[in-house]
Amino acid sequence: MAINKVSVKGYVNEEPKFMMTERGPRMEIVIEIDRREEIGKIEFLTVITEKREIIARLLKDELHPGDFFVGDCVLHTFNYQKEQKFVCPHCHAQVVGLKKAEIMNVDIIDYNVFYDQLDYAHKGENAVVLRGTLIDNPKTRTVTSGTQ
Repeated sequence: MAINKVSVKGYVNEEPKFMMTERGPRMEIVIEIDRREEIGKIEFLTVITEKREIIARLLKDELHPGDFFVGDCVLHTFNYQKEQKFVCPHCHAQVVGLKKAEIMNVDIIDYNVFYDQLDYAHKGENAVVLRGTLIDNPKTRTVTSGTQ
């Protein structure tokens, strides 16, 4: 069982991008997720894979905008420090400081594609299962709808 397994469901928004990187082949797919009922907007999520067998399947399946993508994915979050330049309000000197930043990858481990929206009844539905050890106190945020 994978840690941080995520089920991603949505419409392919643009042609998938295949590229070669220093690590090898990589494929990116931008998924459009209709969340108007929950938060009042459509969100876009980029899912990726560097697994050759998944890339081969994706190329064979010829995904196009409008196809409905259902993927089992794994969430990877990387925390790092990045430099940020700002101007001191007192002396107007440029100062470089460190700021906490985060990168999140959504890696495809398996998927299905439905070429007709009627083939899959639960469009826009997403489920996230996170497993792991808390290393800090949980934080809550309020979204625009007012729910926490």
